Amino acid sequence: MMNEMSKPGENQEQVQDDERHLQDDSYIPPKNHRTVFIGNIPYNVKWIELKEFLSPRFGTVKFVKYVHHVTTGRFLGAAFVYFETAEIADVVRNDLLEKKVVLNGRVLRGGYLKPKNKSNKKVNAIERSKEDTKVDGKGDYPSDSSISCLDEDCWTHVLSYVDPLERIAMERVCRQWQRCVARASTQQRILVIRNPSNGPFGNRLPESKLCRVIAQNCNNLVSLDLSLVPSKVKKSAVETIASSCTKLEKLDISGAYVSNHGVGSIVERCTRIKWLKIEGCPRITEKGLWDIFKHCKQLETLICYANRFSGNCFKIAPESLKELYLRNCDLKEENIPPLSLSAFMGSQCLAEKGVLYLSTRCPNLTTLNLNNCKVYSLKSVADIFEKCHYLKDVNIGHVTAEKPSITVSLSRHPILSLTNPRNITKLMIDKTNLEDGDLQYVCNKCVNLIELDISCNPLHDKSVSHLSALTKLESLHICHVPSITNSSLTNLVTNGKLKCLQMQGCENITDELFELMAMSCNQLEELDIAGVVHASPKTLAAFYTALDNQNDRKITIYAFNNAFLDDENTQPKNTANVSVCVFYRRLYASHTRSLLEEDLDLSGMPADLDDLDDGGFMDGFCHGGDGDEFLTNDDPLENERWDMS
Repeated sequence: MMNEMSKPGENQEQVQDDERHLQDDSYIPPKNHRTVFIGNIPYNVKWIELKEFLSPRFGTVKFVKYVHHVTTGRFLGAAFVYFETAEIADVVRNDLLEKKVVLNGRVLRGGYLKPKNKSNKKVNAIERSKEDTKVDGKGDYPSDSSISCLDEDCWTHVLSYVDPLERIAMERVCRQWQRCVARASTQQRILVIRNPSNGPFGNRLPESKLCRVIAQNCNNLVSLDLSLVPSKVKKSAVETIASSCTKLEKLDISGAYVSNHGVGSIVERCTRIKWLKIEGCPRITEKGLWDIFKHCKQLETLICYANRFSGNCFKIAPESLKELYLRNCDLKEENIPPLSLSAFMGSQCLAEKGVLYLSTRCPNLTTLNLNNCKVYSLKSVADIFEKCHYLKDVNIGHVTAEKPSITVSLSRHPILSLTNPRNITKLMIDKTNLEDGDLQYVCNKCVNLIELDISCNPLHDKSVSHLSALTKLESLHICHVPSITNSSLTNLVTNGKLKCLQMQGCENITDELFELMAMSCNQLEELDIAGVVHASPKTLAAFYTALDNQNDRKITIYAFNNAFLDDENTQPKNTANVSVCVFYRRLYASHTRSLLEEDLDLSGMPADLDDLDDGGFMDGFCHGGDGDEFLTNDDPLENERWDMS
């Protein structure tokens, strides 16, 4: 009778019952003395074949449960076999231990599972914990197993520091951890989601898991950062944020492909938002900003780099707005992704009327960033400076007016319209046609400046020498001002307050200034002298000597097209205190050609070289590395193309 049950086809109900168990991954066979664990099973043997092999030899097999890998689903060569009686299981176990069972040339191994005494489970755990805490008969040094004695409050506190994606896997350990994970998630206030490289979901984050993490941590969430997983922020994620995260005060969805409708549904529910960043979201246009200003009455910071809009939305901007970043608001069509180009069709650039709304609606502005915005007149900028009395951080670098007639009518630089120049701590006015008289005004009035950028302006020694009056200045950007000499910066360097100095393309600066800088500027951390052709080996020697015995002081020097690079005997070297990076940082696009063409033949390059961008490729190319590493290519014709170019 036992052999008859093992034959396929004679008992279809038993086979169907076995198939039901095998298809259900959550099914766990009963662990008692009638269940035998069998390993070393050939991978090509199916469960029905194993059942047919064991039944004639030993007795009736109730079912066979194969063991598969949790993630890949691959068969691991092991199975749980449940027999009809305990006697049959004992016979199978003994034969397996004596290595008498052979299937397809492989010796099967295994044993049976004994039932656990649940009544003594807690007592045994306590006894094992006491034994583990003893070291050489003494209980002074508890081992790692003592963490099992922690209560749920301690585990909740520990799990609150674990990455939210890892907590999803941890809640599967036991019911206690599941409760602790739920409690830790309710206490989450700041959530930053990253795309895991080696996590429970591999190197990708499914959108369903992203929505689950957001929904699990949404109860008391006040800050949410999705800028590291922008491609996963889609319709379902937006709906989850809108429906669950009603207490949000800070939201970053930079780079996400979110539409006006999506951001509108978020701000309609999350009305407490005070800090919002939508940088690089091309589908968010004028309509999306209207919804933001309409619902977020407590908004204080808005960052919307690389967005195109007319500015009419500022007509309803909240008075609470204090920080506004509109950098690169005039994108060219060739720089817009193809999938986003349709979102810009028919949209207008930032107009003068839109900028003027800022001065009337947002009088409490403290930070204004209009860098590289070329769509308004300097007259409107001057109006903002005149009416916003609390400005501290101003960036109007690379500003050019769309209407030259308005620019000509403005007889002075807009920086002269500042109502409270003493409040200014950061001023970026590079490439704004700043003249000597304007700089003297800045040095005399903006006495609390900490960071200043006056690059790419027609300045001379007399006006630059007034920078010594800025006694709190720590960072100075004075690149591509070729007319200045050592005398204009000597007094400033002697003050010894500088931490960062960028002076690319200042051709008349010599070693004397750098030697003085090495001795006087004890806080200097960054120095960019790319294009300073008169910087000889004495410059590096001065810094090597000054920082030789100062272990707590480090400096990074960016060099390119300098005299000490031409001498083979005095090539720069990196030390514990001085790091020399030999490459040109493209800080100001319009001056890239003038600095590079001295060493490179650019006659065959296109005329619009200023619009080319290396995408940050050269940021990691430092002195001491393999300079030819970036030329490697798998294409065998690459060398021919290089020669033909």
